[in-house]
Formats: sequence, structure tokens, C-alpha cells
Amino acid sequence: MLSLLLGLVLQSSAVPDSGGVLVAASRYGGEIVVMDAETLEVRSRHDAAQGVNDVEIIPGSQTVISPHFGRFRDRDPETGAGAGWGAVDSLGYFTIDLASGESILRPLENCARPHGADIDPAGQRLWVTCEVDGSIIEIALDTGSVIARHRLGEGVHKVMLMPDGETLAASNPGTGEIHFIDPDGTMTTIHVGNGAEALAASSDAGRLWVATGGEARFCAINLPERAIAFCHETQGRFPIALAEDPVRNVVWVARLMEHDLAAISIETGEVEQVIALGGFVLGMALDVESRRLYATLPGLDAIVMHDADTGERLAITRGIPDGDDIDLSPRTPATGPDDT
Repeated sequence: MLSLLLGLVLQSSAVPDSGGVLVAASRYGGEIVVMDAETLEVRSRHDAAQGVNDVEIIPGSQTVISPHFGRFRDRDPETGAGAGWGAVDSLGYFTIDLASGESILRPLENCARPHGADIDPAGQRLWVTCEVDGSIIEIALDTGSVIARHRLGEGVHKVMLMPDGETLAASNPGTGEIHFIDPDGTMTTIHVGNGAEALAASSDAGRLWVATGGEARFCAINLPERAIAFCHETQGRFPIALAEDPVRNVVWVARLMEHDLAAISIETGEVEQVIALGGFVLGMALDVESRRLYATLPGLDAIVMHDADTGERLAITRGIPDGDDIDLSPRTPATGPDDT
């Protein structure tokens, strides 16, 4: 089956070149879904494969990158093996041109369970985490060739290019660690806490926000010193995504088990606002300028949009099975790769 999929090219309807878009990975549905950022109206659906997990828009383009996490396996009636996502079925990553609708699968060697991704602002380099192998692969986007591989340890999930454009940060929820990788390959490791996964840059580019799901808190790491500045309790179970809102001086946290979004004061740690969502949440994005919050509700196969000041629900789109990560174009500084 894998040999049939290598170099696969698929076609779907093109995307109108107008306004901002929200792009979501439908993990169970095996699609990349493009929506109007103002209305959540679906503009197009792009076939990929069941198990697309993260999604990143190449800056200044209409091209999307999505790692393929692995296929979902039902419970085995003979052995009783549990259902779940199978890393052995992971394929690599998809490059999808939203203008033409062309979808190309690019295989990755020695990269079991590609999980997270990030792209440099120039749109030239791609980083993909290999969860089972415990490494990060750096890829030249124009050729697809591997430039470098950084080995961190099994369980690495998310990767993010820091505001300096040179340093990488990666999270490992199993070990509770954040790894910083310098251009020369030197690595600094900080223990933040159980379930450390979601990453987001501060608006002033001086801090990295990290959510630790297992400890129900988020922490600020000062980037110059690479040390924890402070942590705040999220007052709710399992923070899974986050983004800074510099207008209100809060960090928005998606609390998976509370089925909500919470605005937490950076200064005091107090919960200033809670937006009930009606289902558990995985992905979140914030458009600071338009004051719109987006969240994926995989249990409801839906994506919702709320006003970031009043909390009012502005729109909902259904029919997105197991929606996971989401990304905005144009991206805002407060939005980072921030889902499970």
C-alpha cells in the first residue's frame, strides 16, 4: 500500500485568492479543509490521508504543509488490541497547493510518526518532528532534501522556530522537557513539567509560552536566559493549546477536559474570562487584529469562532472529523504550532 502512495498527486477544487483563510487538518477524515477566516464558510477540501496531524501555511504563499501522523486502527477482534493511531503507517508529509488543488505526498525516511511542523518566515526551510524516532528533520522546501537531523529522544511532539529566526524549540510531553537547538547544533534542555507540549511565542519575542497538560499550568520561558520566568495555574484540566493576546495582556488557554477556552492574566494569573465550547478542544488560533478566536472540537466534528473580547460565538462549521491543528493566513505573531 505504501509503495502505491509514494509521490501520490491528488486534485481538488481550487481556492479563491481573496481574504484571509483558516486551514484545518481533519485527522480522521484525511483532509485539509480551507475556510474563510471571517465566516468559517468552507472554501475547499483537499484529499490527503487519514492521519494528517499538524498544518502549517508557508508564509506569503497558498501552500500548506501537513505531516502524516499515521492511520487509525480499529480494535482487533481476534487479539483484542486496542484502537489507536498506528505509527507504522505514517507516510511523511503532504505539500498542498491551495490555488491549484494539487496535493503531493513526500515520504520521509527514518521518521516514524511525523507529528509537528514549523516553517521559517522566508518559506525556505521546514522542520518536522519524528515522534517515535525522537528527532527533528530539517528539510529544504524547494527540493525536499533533508538538510539536518537533530536527535532529542523518543516522544518529541512540537517544534517551533524562535523569533530570532535561528533557534529551534521542541517539546516532549512524556519527559516534560523543552529543548532549544542552536544553529551549530548545541542543545539546551529545560524541564518544565509533565505534559509539556503546546508552544507559542510572546508578542515581544522575548518569551516562549509552554502549556503543561499533566500539571494544569502554563509557563513563561525567558528566551535570552533560557530559564523559566514564572508559571500560572490554568484552573482547569489539561491545557492543550495556547496563544498570547497582547491587547488584553492575557494568555488564552484551551482546556481540553473543561471543554472551554480561558483567558488568564499574565500579570496576576487570574482567570479573567471563560468561553464554554460544548465539547473537548484540541487546536486553537488567535487573530489579534480581528479579535477572533478559533478552536477545533473533534468530538463534534466542528470548528468554532468566538469574539476574543466578548466571548460571543460568531460562527460554527461542522463536518470536519477529528479536527486537530489549525493555522491562519496571514498568520499573526501570537499564533504558534499549538495542538496535540
